[in-house]
Amino acid sequence: MGEQSSPVQVLREMLHDCIPSWLAGKMNEVLCQQGREGAVVKDSVTDVVESVSTTLLAQLDELLATDPDEQRANPLAVVRAALQVPTECLLQAGAQPVARDEFSQQANPDDLFGLAPATWSDIDPRLHQPGLEWGAWKAATILMRRREEGLR
Repeated sequence: MGEQSSPVQVLREMLHDCIPSWLAGKMNEVLCQQGREGAVVKDSVTDVVESVSTTLLAQLDELLATDPDEQRANPLAVVRAALQVPTECLLQAGAQPVARDEFSQQANPDDLFGLAPATWSDIDPRLHQPGLEWGAWKAATILMRRREEGLR
C-alpha cells in the first residue's frame, strides 16, 4: 500500500499546478474585458506570469516547509502580497482599475484589478479541499503541541 501524502504536500502540489494558470487567466480576463489584448501585451503577461509564479511558488514552498508554530502568514496572504507586479503590468498595458466593493477596497487597497483571491476556490475550485485540509492539519498540530506543553 502506498503512503498517503501529507496535507502540506498535497497543497503544495496543487498550488504549483494552479498558480500560473490562475494568474494568467486573471490578467488576461482584465485585458480582454478592456480590449487591451495584443501581441506585445500578451508577451508582457507571459513574462510576468512566469516571473511572479516562480517567485510566489518559492515563497509558498518556504512557508509550507516552515514549522507551523513559526509561520507568520498564511498561503492566501502570500498570494495576495505577490500581486504588485501583475498590477503594474496591467497598468502599463493601459488597463483601467475595475470597480470593487467597499470590503475589497478596504481589505486590499492596492488590488486595483480585483486579482486578490478571498478563498482557495478563487484561485481554483480544486484548491478548496486541500486548503481546508492544510488549515485543519496546521490547527490540529498547534493544538496538540499546546496540550503536550500543558497549555490547553
